[in-house]
This record gives sequence, C-alpha cells and structure tokens, in this order.
Amino acid sequence: MWRAVLQAILVFSFIKYQPVDYGNEQYPLWADLIGWMMPLSTNLPILVVAVLVVYHSQGNTILEVTDYLLPLRVPFSNYKNK
Repeated sequence: MWRAVLQAILVFSFIKYQPVDYGNEQYPLWADLIGWMMPLSTNLPILVVAVLVVYHSQGNTILEVTDYLLPLRVPFSNYKNK
C-alpha cells in the first residue's frame, strides 16, 4: 500500500512541477534534473518490472494484477513451534 502512495506522490510531483527558486533567483536546469533523477533511479525499476510482469502474464490480466497486489497468504500451520 505505501509503495502505491509513494508512486502516486512521484506522479503528482511531475504533474505539478514548478522550477525551484530561492527568493528571486532560480536554480539552473541541471540542478533540477539531478533532483529528479534521484527519485526516478529508485522508482523506475519498480515500474518497469511491474509492466513486464503484467505484459508477460498469461490468462486473465486483471486477475493476474490483483494477484500480484495482494499479500502472500501463508497458512498459520506453517508457523507452529517445532
């Protein structure tokens, strides 16, 4: 759930982007680009893998996507003390 929230924040940041300024002075374009590359370098691989998993899934794509989004359910009997 929190991953989806962070991805949404990144997307909304792209949509509502304004150049960074400090008082009356604007930062240079290269500084903005470096600032955008840092979150993209961690989020882009997640998005690429998610798209590839959905693309290569067989069967009903909607069911596959919901199956990947749900947490893994392990029976409680596997956690018994030995």
